Amino acid sequence: MSYFCLELVLFRIYMYLFPIPIYMKANILLLLFTLLISLNVVAQKKGKPDLKPYKDEMKRAKKGDVQAMMKIADVCKAEMMQHDEIKDYKKAVEWYIKVANQNSNTDLQTLAKFRLFQLYVSGGYGIGQDINLAKNYLEQVLSQTDLRMIYDDKPNLDLKNFFENYLKAQESGNDPKIIEAKIYVARCYFEYEISHTIALQWLAKVIVEGENPDASFLEEKWRTLFSVYRYSGEKEMTKNRLFDLLEKYVQKNSLLAKVERLAESGKTSLANYKYTAQAANQLVETINTSTLTPEMRLKIYYWLQKHEKGIPHYVTLRKVAIGAGNLDSLTTNFAKDAIEEFRTFHSKIQTFEGFMLACNEYPSLKGLVNTNIDLYKVHFEGNVQPLIALYKELQKPEIKELAGEILYTKYNKEFMNKVTQVIDAAETPRKLLDIQKEIDANAWLKAEYTLQQQKIAKRLESMGIDSTNKEFLYEMATIEETKFRTFEQGRYFLSSLEKKYNDMPNNRTKKKTNTPTPPTNIPNREEMKARLISLTRNKIITDVVGENPNREQIQRHRQTLLETWLQPEGMSKYFYYTSDSKFWFSGEIKRHNVLYFYEVVKVTGTDTYTLIIKSVVNNNSYLAYSSTLKANLDAKNEVITVSIYYARYKGYQWLRNEGDALRVIYEKNAPTITCQPIGAVSQFEDKNHGYSADFPFKKLNVREFSEKAAIKTAVQCFILQYNRALLNNYN
Repeated sequence: MSYFCLELVLFRIYMYLFPIPIYMKANILLLLFTLLISLNVVAQKKGKPDLKPYKDEMKRAKKGDVQAMMKIADVCKAEMMQHDEIKDYKKAVEWYIKVANQNSNTDLQTLAKFRLFQLYVSGGYGIGQDINLAKNYLEQVLSQTDLRMIYDDKPNLDLKNFFENYLKAQESGNDPKIIEAKIYVARCYFEYEISHTIALQWLAKVIVEGENPDASFLEEKWRTLFSVYRYSGEKEMTKNRLFDLLEKYVQKNSLLAKVERLAESGKTSLANYKYTAQAANQLVETINTSTLTPEMRLKIYYWLQKHEKGIPHYVTLRKVAIGAGNLDSLTTNFAKDAIEEFRTFHSKIQTFEGFMLACNEYPSLKGLVNTNIDLYKVHFEGNVQPLIALYKELQKPEIKELAGEILYTKYNKEFMNKVTQVIDAAETPRKLLDIQKEIDANAWLKAEYTLQQQKIAKRLESMGIDSTNKEFLYEMATIEETKFRTFEQGRYFLSSLEKKYNDMPNNRTKKKTNTPTPPTNIPNREEMKARLISLTRNKIITDVVGENPNREQIQRHRQTLLETWLQPEGMSKYFYYTSDSKFWFSGEIKRHNVLYFYEVVKVTGTDTYTLIIKSVVNNNSYLAYSSTLKANLDAKNEVITVSIYYARYKGYQWLRNEGDALRVIYEKNAPTITCQPIGAVSQFEDKNHGYSADFPFKKLNVREFSEKAAIKTAVQCFILQYNRALLNNYN
């Protein structure tokens, strides 16, 4: 009766006993198995290997060929799960001993000794079990090589502990160390391909002592693998069958099944069997990792981080790296990708600035710290508000978890240094006053920077700011530093400001006689209100319309500029924009008894200006000239060339000809200009202007070098020196 037939018989008995508790079934089966051995029913008799296909190897083996000897020995030994009928351990031992005793091939010699250990530690098929001889061979092998089996999803195995555990496993009882030793021995018999039969016997002994999910999991897994091998020749079960088995024993709380299930989820591409990050974490939460060996914790965290993203991923990576630091490189080799990923990340977050850069670099960490890193580098330009916001960000538990205790402590020190840098960078009264207020309002700042208060007070004093005027100057600074993007925003700000000062008590109101009178240089409520409102109106207009708007922008905002709530500043600004701004300006010059008024407006999007000249005589205004001009800047030579194009009035329109022009050369360091009449313009020269001969060529403002200054000087020269080009129809 073969062992395989016996297995079928025992399996049928096992199924018949299905309603009975598992530990009782195992006990009954173990007793039956022992009885059958005593009756010699399951004696592993020597089989008959089929050596006919290996005639050539046999000839060479008999002549001393070591590799041929090894081949014949392996055929006689057969693989662990092959049929018993082809196994002949007696012949295998003879050939392995011959290989072990030769000196020509050290590797084969060591392998042969390992095979002898396998055969003697199990016995059967023509030889008896000899533990002492097996131990002797194993010691020889271990002196020459490392026999550890390294896994990424279950505990590693090391045969150097085999006989120590083998001795412990002989004991009975449900002591955890005894159970652990029996499972270890069972795994060695199966995973070192020594004996599938003996491996199952050891698991049966564990189950007899009481329910053990890990032993039951291995027992069913190995029986399934044995069945698959016998019927298909495959050494692995299908993925579907494997996942079904793993899920079954995950539910039964098998640690080995849980870790393998987590690992297989990380390896598989089958969506049905792949865990989500939430499912993977839920599985790990069912494992008491604190009771595990460092090696098993490393494996669990390694496969967990494969499922995670964002902060949890990097937190688990940290656990992998820390765990790997306590283990040897061979044990941690499977996790080297995760360890290297963490080292790269960790090297980037050694400073808080580096941490913020990493949060911007890694998509999964974006939004963790919402701070402008460029402003951080320049100490927020002395502004305290973003510093306070950053402090709140730093208190997020995720940051501490991600950085670790040591780096987080370092970040806090770096942040406190940043506070000092922000104080030093505060150059305006408002920024200093903001910092002073925040120090008073925040306990964490007050505890660290009490001494800084004195430093701030001295700096404010040097700016002429004290308790009597700081509120007024603070409001002024607030207005100056506020950027108004729309008139609506400005109107709301102005309304709030007016309300605030309407509600504020007047510091100049009548007081009791024993109350000292405030210094007269401190503005009262109405004065403060008027000055601040005027400043606000001008700031709103400048921010929304601009310093030098073009004609279209001015016309677009004209109606708003003239609204009541912006007066009188709105009217003043409108007049400035249309008479003395960079792109729209005017001027006047008197020639004899005629007053000439001119207006120059830049054509948007071009380098061309329109020029209108009017003459005023006896309170009557006449259009004297209408044309265009251009101004070209030569920055390198510091010269501006203005070309006023001649136009003549004909048929109720002005006809311009660019071939006729007055060219004016405006040099930066020269007190006068150079005029060059071109074409028909030369015939309009009239030196009888009533001024000195050089007056038309003098600059209006010697110190100013701009297009506006050059154009105004050129137009004055044109009116005075080339007056005949104008339409003088007032006579």
